[in-house]
This record gives sequence, structure tokens and C-alpha cells, in this order.
Amino acid sequence: SLSFFQSFLYMSAYITSTDNAYGSIVGGGTVVVNGFGFQDTMYLGCRFTGSNGTFYAKVADITYIYTNGLNGTRYDNASYVNVSMVTCIQPEIGMDASGPVTVEVTLDGFVYTSAGLVYEVVAPAVGYAAFAGSGSSWVAVKDETYASDDLLKVRSFDIFTVDHNGLRLRVLDTTSNTLSMNLSAYTLQVPGSPTQNGRRSRSSDCPASIATLATPVFVPNGSISAPSVNGVAHFNGGHFIRPPAGSFVLSFVDSVLGWTYIYGFSVDVGEAHSINICRQPPSTINNLQPTLTTQPTLYLEDVAGNQLSLKDLAGIRVEATYIIESTVTTANDPTDEANRIRYGVPITVKKYVSYEARVAQARDDLLTFEGIEMTGIYGKSYTINFTGYNLVNATSDPLTVEFCRNNTAAYLAGSSVQMYFAKPGTSECFVCPTGALCDGTPNIVLQDNNLWRPNNNSYRLYSCGYPYSGDSCLAPDGRCKEGYEGVRCSVCSPGYSRSELECVKCRTEAEVSLLVLLLLVVALAFVSILAFASFNSKVSDALPVVIKIAINHLQVSNRIPEVIFTPPVFKKLFYAQQQVSELIRFDIVASTCAPLNFTTYDIFLMTVFLPIMIMVFFGGVFLVLHIYRAVRGIGPKYLVPVCNHTTPIRRDRVVLLVARFMAKIRLAGAKNLDRPNRDDDRDYYFTAIQLFKATCIIALLLVYPSVLEKSASLWRCEEIVYCLLYTSPSPRDS
Repeated sequence: SLSFFQSFLYMSAYITSTDNAYGSIVGGGTVVVNGFGFQDTMYLGCRFTGSNGTFYAKVADITYIYTNGLNGTRYDNASYVNVSMVTCIQPEIGMDASGPVTVEVTLDGFVYTSAGLVYEVVAPAVGYAAFAGSGSSWVAVKDETYASDDLLKVRSFDIFTVDHNGLRLRVLDTTSNTLSMNLSAYTLQVPGSPTQNGRRSRSSDCPASIATLATPVFVPNGSISAPSVNGVAHFNGGHFIRPPAGSFVLSFVDSVLGWTYIYGFSVDVGEAHSINICRQPPSTINNLQPTLTTQPTLYLEDVAGNQLSLKDLAGIRVEATYIIESTVTTANDPTDEANRIRYGVPITVKKYVSYEARVAQARDDLLTFEGIEMTGIYGKSYTINFTGYNLVNATSDPLTVEFCRNNTAAYLAGSSVQMYFAKPGTSECFVCPTGALCDGTPNIVLQDNNLWRPNNNSYRLYSCGYPYSGDSCLAPDGRCKEGYEGVRCSVCSPGYSRSELECVKCRTEAEVSLLVLLLLVVALAFVSILAFASFNSKVSDALPVVIKIAINHLQVSNRIPEVIFTPPVFKKLFYAQQQVSELIRFDIVASTCAPLNFTTYDIFLMTVFLPIMIMVFFGGVFLVLHIYRAVRGIGPKYLVPVCNHTTPIRRDRVVLLVARFMAKIRLAGAKNLDRPNRDDDRDYYFTAIQLFKATCIIALLLVYPSVLEKSASLWRCEEIVYCLLYTSPSPRDS
């Protein structure tokens, strides 16, 4: 309804509203006009003025009034109800006059109100249209634009039946029809324009492939169909989940009448949601040229995957953060540092780490960077992180560190160019070791034979020749020849025995068994003969027996290889062995070829316990001798020395006791040399305790030093460089 205020002259009235502000163009409807000052006169009438002309509703025409009803026509199209209400019968307006008309009232047939009260005449229904509003205020819904989001809500709809001019019929439509709603079409924004939102063709600016967006799905809020009541059907709208940018069409269809209303709307790019990498940085880092050859390029997307345009990038800050690492290796020895030798020697490694950031600049629809520089450690990979406030961050593909320059071809061609290798754990290039070929990577190839390296993480090369091994290593990887293994390939493999520095194949098992048996028989016979001679010879024969035992032991023990460290007293004690070392060979069968497969630990334990075994064995023998003499009642008889004192014999303190013992034997022998051989001389002997003491002295002072030397030879150690990673402050290369 409409209201107004009008000043009027005498006989005029005020119009304030109409109860029904619309009607059909065919007329016939009653229009109720509200106001005040109305009078019941024959001149009462309503005027309807529209685009198609002016039309009237009157009580009667002028002739009828002037002739007092004798002539003219009485229409009765206007009626007085009271001073505040009159009614008029709407005249036929005409099809072309569909639309708003003004309604005015007259009391005298000449002067009409000027309120401009609008009355709407509607043509017959021809279709549907969406309107928004309430009460008497309604406007037609036009094309709308939404911003893409996680949940994009589409408005609710009131679908009215309308005439050919789009005017609502409202209650004039007495039919009841059912309409259905559906998403009938959509068109994504066309890529290609740098200034257009949505998906764009990045071409050379962005080699990354364009992701395929999800197909938009419209989810209605409630039923997809609704009946029309009094010319209107209501729908609660719906929503999309992360729709792509583009144009969309919702159709409202009356399948009975065949009428369709099309509601078109657009979805624009939403707020920035995620960072995406358009162009990746290079896959490698060059420590000599730290500036990246390809600077990364980014683009931003909303939550649905629509790319933001340049205008949308304004005010958005995106940073690239990354790590820069480097090392400085210094040889502790100034000479090594001057010669650039920084492996296999004591060194100090300083590591430097810094965290850098760069801010992206908007260009076209992209974010670009300039001046990113990176260095790194060989063997590690790095990434660049791209971050922004309230944005899903992105991380670049890994960047590995390029190795050193490969100068191998030039070196082999005779050039004096230096070869280098990349040392893991550092950012530096090191001079190639002598005797090796380096291609700039951590891998080196041994150019010459007889060079050995512990493993691929060590760049210190060791000789496999004299005096360490028997030329037992082969290029290009330093592997051992057949029959060799271990450090410097200096250990004989199972099935091989050592001959000087070389490893030779063992004899057959039958030959080894025969030799061991023969050696055992000879050793038992030798010990038996010595024992018999000791217990049955004259006193004058005791010294030769003891000396023979000592010399034989020295001959055997001298077969042990010379050790790195030997106390000076041991060297003096073993000096006499060198002249007779080749007379007797007790190492005819190597331990590695023995049927029992003795290990180094077995041999070590046997040599350590050898003196104890000797003392225990002879202790048992002498105990039996003592018991035998006690049972037979044989008393001890002692040798009488020639003189009561001897000239002091200068010896090392370690062998002083054995020297004194042997001096007594020599004095006793000298006393009896001029005496004829007599049977009673055989009765002169040492007691069992004295014999046991002598045996212990021989075992501890003659046998045990050799045991020590044997044990040391089993554990000959050399410092080998196995690894490369060193940290300060410990300078030792190990």
C-alpha cells in the first residue's frame, strides 16, 4: 500500500492508501481508497492514469447528473463508504498498459487529488521470476556475485508468477503449480588473461601444470521442489563446497506449464588460502656459485584452488626461508696447511650455519624472488620454505650440493691440473691423494697397485708392500689378492699360512696331520732324553743339560717375528738367539693350517699359559721324585764348591739370579773335572725343591720373556684412518 499527504481546496479530499494496490488489466476489481474528507456526491469518481491512457470509474456521467437522471448514464463504478473510504471499480486498462498507474479521487468531477498513489495493473501470467523482500516491498532478484569459500551459501528464493512485463500476479494467480530447482549449467572462468581471476595459462612464466578443479556440486537446503501458493513458491536456497570461479545457472522448472526461470550468478576468487610453487628452484647447489640459477616463482590460491590475480595479491607478504651451511677445514700442522693436505692428518673443522629470508615481489599474477644464495654440505639436501600469514605454506623440492669439478680426463691427458674430491661432511674440495684418481665426487679410484684404504669413507692410502705386506693389494679399489685379507691385506686368509711377508697355500690335511704327529713325537722324545739325562748323569753333566734346554728354547722363541716395542733387557736376552735361529724349525706347521683351526686368541692364551703349564708339569714330576726318595730313604748329598766365594758377575738385574745359579754349576763342574769318573759321583744331585726352583727360574726368565714377545707380535697395531668427520676442538684425525 502507498501513503501520501496532499493540501486541498474546498471540496477536495486526501488519499492515504489503497487496500489492494494491484489488479488485472482486464479490470472489474474493486479498488478501496483510504483517506479522509470524502463526501457522498454524484460527482464522486476515480481516475486511473497509465502508459496506455487515462481511465475513469464514476457514479454517473455529467449529463446524468445535470438532467437529474433523465438523460446520460449512471455507472455506479464509484461508491461512497464513509468520510475515510471510497471504492472504485477498476476499468479495463489494456494489455499494453501492464505496469504502474496512478489513482486519484474527485468529489466534483473536475478537481482530482494529486497524491500520485500508485496502483499496479498486471497482465495474465506468462512465467516465473525471483523476487526478494517482504510485505509490500519487493524487488526483482538480479545477477549476483559470490566469493569462493569453504562453504559458499546461495540465497533463498521466492519465485513468483509474472506477466510479460515481469510483474507479480500474487493472489491474482489462483492456480497451484509445483516448481523444481537444480543446477543446470556452469562455466569456469576462461584461463589466459594475466589480469583475470581464476585459472590462468602460465606458459613460460609458470611451467607447473595447472591442477584440475573439482566439479561444483550444488547442495539444496531442503527440498528441491515447492508448490506455488497465491502465485509464489519458496525455496531455502543451498550451498557449494569450495566451488571454482565461474558462472553458474540455477533453473526453476514448472514441468506442467513448461515454464522455466533461470537464476544466473557468478563465483569469484576468494581470499588467499595457500602458497603454491610455480617454478621450482634448481635441483642442485653450487658452492662456488651460490646464487641460484633459477629463482623460485609462486602463485596463491583460494581454498577452492582458484588462482589469485595481481590485484588480489596486494598487501600479502610471502617469505622464502632457507639454511646456508659451510665449513672451513684447517690442518693443525702449518706444513700440511701450506701443502693443502687436510685428510689423514690432525685437522680442525669449523662449521658455519645461517638462516636467511627473502620477501616475494608481485609480478603479473605471480610472486617472484631475487638474489637467493645457498651453500651446503656434501651429502646433505636442503629445501626452501615459503610462508605467509594465515596461509598454507609450501616447501620446495630437495636441493642437493653439486660435487667438485671433474678434472680426471685432463689429468690423464697429461695436464698439470689438480684433481679434487668432495669430502662428506664439509662444503670444500680437497686435493686428490697421491696414487688415486678423483672425479670431484666423494668416490676415489686407486690408480696404482699395492695401495689400500680401510673403506670408502677414508681417503688416507696405505702401502701393501714391504715391510707391511707382500704386495698384496690390487687397483682400482685396493682389494686383496687371493689368500690375503685384513688391514693392508697383511693377514693370511683361512687355508693360507705366512712365509715371511707372503701368504702361501697350506699343505693338504693329511700332510699337516703327519707333520704335527712327527713334531709331537720328536718333542716328547727330546723332553724325555733331557729328563733322563738330568736325573741320571753325573753332576758334571748338569750344566750341559741346562744350557741345551736354554739354547733350544732360545732357538724356538727366535722364530717369533720382531715386535714394534721390546724392552731393552729383552733385546739383550734374545741377542744370542740370532746366531742359531735357523738350526731348528719348530714352525714347520703354521697355526692357520692346523687341523684345530687355532685363532689368534687361542694362540695368545696358549703362549700366556705356557710357563705355568711347564712349572705345573715339572712340579708334579719333582713331587713324585721327592716322594720316591723319601720312601726309599735316600738323603740329599750336596756338591762342594772349589772356593767359598766367586768373583761378582756383572749382569742385568733381571737375569742376575740365573747367572748366580749357573755360576755355582760351573764351579762345581770345575772341581770335579780332574777327578776320575766314579760310580759314586752319580749320587751327587740336587734336591727336588732345588730342581723345581731352577725350572721355575728357567720358565719365568727364559720362557716368559719370549711369551711376552709372542703376545706382542699377535697384536701388532697401527693407527688407521677409517672416517672423515671431525669436529673442533678435538683435532685428531682418526
